[in-house]
Amino acid sequence: MKAKNIKLYLDKYKYISSDAFTRVKDFIESHKFTKKDREKFHEGISLYLKKKNEETTLKIVFDIIPEPTPRPRLGMGGRFYVKNSSSNNKFVEAVVKTNKELFHIVDGPCSFTLNSYLPIPQSFNKVDTLLAELGILRPSKKPDWDNLGKTYSDAIQPWIISDDAIIVDAESHKYYSMKPRVELIIKYYR
Repeated sequence: MKAKNIKLYLDKYKYISSDAFTRVKDFIESHKFTKKDREKFHEGISLYLKKKNEETTLKIVFDIIPEPTPRPRLGMGGRFYVKNSSSNNKFVEAVVKTNKELFHIVDGPCSFTLNSYLPIPQSFNKVDTLLAELGILRPSKKPDWDNLGKTYSDAIQPWIISDDAIIVDAESHKYYSMKPRVELIIKYYR
């Protein structure tokens, strides 16, 4: 962090409470909420709660060995490219075309959960293999969780989500399994 950015942050935000309830109360008090403002605020909360009850869950399983996408590289002509990103996208396209029920274009706020099941290392003994399959022993080596998340959030565009910018909550979990695979869970409001 640059000292300049820290100073700018403190100048702008140091008097704002760390407590969310206090921030909301202070905002309402300092912005003279009218009766009409309060009604619109309550309508917004009611609409959110209604949508929350209408949440849709889409679960997708790709029977592949999870692989991260490498970092962008500078190619010919000074353009950046990401190796394998087009093959990942073509793979998702093929899966969606053969499973029409997967074809969704989620275009509003959604949550994204990635469960990456990596192959169990051959060096594991029988006991460790079973512990790994049960999720007790977990991978703590490469690939990095964030690279896996970025790989698959990019790969499902534009076949399942319109843009990864609509992902407002994300989780990426790494497990071992005798059956390597990638499981995606996307939750969104219709």
